[in-house]
Amino acid sequence: MHIIILNLLNIFKAKRELVLNVQKRVNDSLGKSDTQKRLTICLILLSIISVSNAQKSSIYQLAFGTINQQTMTMADAAGKKIVVAVIDAGSPDVKELLALDTLYKKNVANISVILVPVSDFTPNSNETRLKKLLIDSLALTYPITHISKGKKSANTAQHPLLAWLTNKSINSHFDIDIDKVGGVFIISEKGKLFANLPERIPINGKMMQTILSKQVDDK
Repeated sequence: MHIIILNLLNIFKAKRELVLNVQKRVNDSLGKSDTQKRLTICLILLSIISVSNAQKSSIYQLAFGTINQQTMTMADAAGKKIVVAVIDAGSPDVKELLALDTLYKKNVANISVILVPVSDFTPNSNETRLKKLLIDSLALTYPITHISKGKKSANTAQHPLLAWLTNKSINSHFDIDIDKVGGVFIISEKGKLFANLPERIPINGKMMQTILSKQVDDK
């Protein structure tokens, strides 16, 4: 029985706290019948799998609507670096938006760009007006999501992509919040979040190009 438990722990690489919890539950089960022991093992296995899955939620599982009434499926971006920009839906930075479009067009074979307009900073932002500016006037070519909430305090109203990007329990790397707009997140070709750049970094500058050309260890 102990060998079975040790193998399970090695397979799922449980955290130290989980290991201690499992060991306690195994010890508590030693005085039970064989049937009860097998049930205990099954319950332990399920708890480990649940923790493992929660910690390794893939960005490629996400799908959401765009301002053009289409569905953006993140799995379509697998194999490319993904640049996610967060903007103020009520007061978008036109210069940044055009810079992102230039970046996207120059690197379309290697990167995906996604724009997420949020209403946290300008309440009552109008999506029809925003679409007219971004699509009709600026003719941006990358996907733009519906207006949503960006901050964690919005709970279930937070955009699902931003929920993934800002919660370490989901993305396994960063635990932050959307306190301001203008910065970008960068995800590797295999779905690893590895950069969160502030708004002062030029979109088409040398630093951005260096980051986008970086080979990321996705282990």
